[in-house]
Amino acid sequence: MKKHTIFILSLLLILVSCGKTHTPKIFKNEREAHAYKGPVKSVHILRSRYVHNIDEWKEGKPRLRRFIRFDRRGKIIEKKRARRRKKILNTIKYTYAKNWKRIKTSVYNNKNKLIAYGLYKYNKQQRRIMSTWHKADGVLRRKITYTYPSDNKRKVTLYNKDDSIKLYVIRIKNDKGLRVASEWFNTENRMIRRNTYSYKFDKHGNWFKRITHREIIKNGKKTIVPRSVVTRKIIYYSK
Repeated sequence: MKKHTIFILSLLLILVSCGKTHTPKIFKNEREAHAYKGPVKSVHILRSRYVHNIDEWKEGKPRLRRFIRFDRRGKIIEKKRARRRKKILNTIKYTYAKNWKRIKTSVYNNKNKLIAYGLYKYNKQQRRIMSTWHKADGVLRRKITYTYPSDNKRKVTLYNKDDSIKLYVIRIKNDKGLRVASEWFNTENRMIRRNTYSYKFDKHGNWFKRITHREIIKNGKKTIVPRSVVTRKIIYYSK
């Protein structure tokens, strides 16, 4: 009888552990899908790098990277992205599934011509498992796959053009879903970079400033230096 009871308890433990799955988030609109809280109307996203000046680090001149505008219902009505090292803003358009999971990103230039697009795939738990970026003519530019070692970790693998692995990144989140660290590894599984992140929040619970710190190991000593800062200028709808 005792052996029979132990067997049943062991079987129940196995079933419980196997039945534990990731519960996908249900979003009401695009604003929630982009992790904004409250009646956000528009967001200007600026980025600047820290510059080492003599014995101190100073924040450099900020540059506009993205702009996004929502209507009162939370739908995106305008989104633009700055091209790298240029002031030209490209228009971004998203295509979603019924659960507000993004399945396509389309990028248009200032003449409203498609210049690139990204496609996304998800598993049964609605977690992203692959994204591919293409030129307007369909030629593959970049491939990325995603796996989940744990609930708060996501492994992002980048590939070369010949489909060989280039490197991978482990992104670590806290209990609130905010990224707190990123660890880069080469194909030999040696860590080549580690960043940590700190945030400042407004009264709605949205972060308006994120500072990235880079861990540097030199002559056996580890130092942490500021790398960049992202500022989000958020405007809300009045009641």
